[in-house]
Amino acid sequence: MKVDKEKLNVGDTVFVSKPVPVFRYNVIREERITRITPKRTKIETDKGIYEYSFPFVIPDEKDIRENNIARAFLSISSTLKLLNKQNISLYTDDEIMSMYEIAKQLKEIIDTHNAK
Repeated sequence: MKVDKEKLNVGDTVFVSKPVPVFRYNVIREERITRITPKRTKIETDKGIYEYSFPFVIPDEKDIRENNIARAFLSISSTLKLLNKQNISLYTDDEIMSMYEIAKQLKEIIDTHNAK
């Protein structure tokens, strides 16, 4: 659902839906309006400047669920990138065994998905 921009004021909280590269859902970010230009052509928040035509959203349950999945996707992606840069041989034996247990669970999920 979209926000009626005519009713927005400085200090109001708005929700911004941003696409996640190579993923099907958007991330929803809460922002606070810090300035609205006199002709209302731009709305500035604590995290960005938006054209008046930008669609702020009011998240519903479906949007919140998709946001949580998109954030999980970003977390998994950044963790995998970090893991690829690590020299795992420098970790302690206990750390390696802990990572192994997690890796087994991940492999099971991947194998299940690929079997479909």
